[in-house]
Amino acid sequence: MGQSFRVNSSNELYRKWPKVAKTIPVTVLMREAKPRNDDQLQRSIQSVGMGCFAKYFEAFSDLEKSDDDLVEALMKIEGYAEGGARTRVSQARHILREDRAVDALKKITESKRTESWVIAKARYLVEEN
Repeated sequence: MGQSFRVNSSNELYRKWPKVAKTIPVTVLMREAKPRNDDQLQRSIQSVGMGCFAKYFEAFSDLEKSDDDLVEALMKIEGYAEGGARTRVSQARHILREDRAVDALKKITESKRTESWVIAKARYLVEEN
């Protein structure tokens, strides 16, 4: 790999969650620290689903809502299996953590195979953010 990543007080992860940062293996930190390129972003959007990302954007953005609460809500409201709901939540939050939400929403607005309401909601969210 050749990269080193130190967990210390200057890292954003450490500042936000110092107890958690100390317990995460360095390889995970290195993987999470890399910014997503457009192909990876597109894959994450597909994992969440364009409609799901747009429809629940505000919920995914609300850090007061736990991942488990969001997973449970998606299972009840949308009928997703637990694994599918967990993937959607983790990928959506990963996009948001990397400050790629606006990029993701713009990709949704450019999609040719997405329902019109999804594109309209994504445009609205881009204007708001």
